[in-house]
Amino acid sequence: NLANTTSWVLGSLLGGWLLTQMGATHAAYLWLFGLSSVGRGAALWLLSKVPATEVEAAPIGVRTVAVRPAGNAMDAPILPSMPDQTHDATAVELANAS
Repeated sequence: NLANTTSWVLGSLLGGWLLTQMGATHAAYLWLFGLSSVGRGAALWLLSKVPATEVEAAPIGVRTVAVRPAGNAMDAPILPSMPDQTHDATAVELANAS
């Protein structure tokens, strides 16, 4: 989350700086839009190179917190019902070490 937010802030600051350097004209906005589109396309291309990770789904227990007259219910997860993933991570680390 921090890296994503930092990228947003740096991108907006860079875009604002470029816009002031080029002047706030129609052509400058179009050029900046094109540059932003190329950057987003490059990010998507880099994201496609990240290997897919498959995670086994496990059911999680939920507790009903409230029921509303309109038929809406508010549920909260029961955290102890979540599977322990630390054991699985240790097994994967041991398998990768050998």
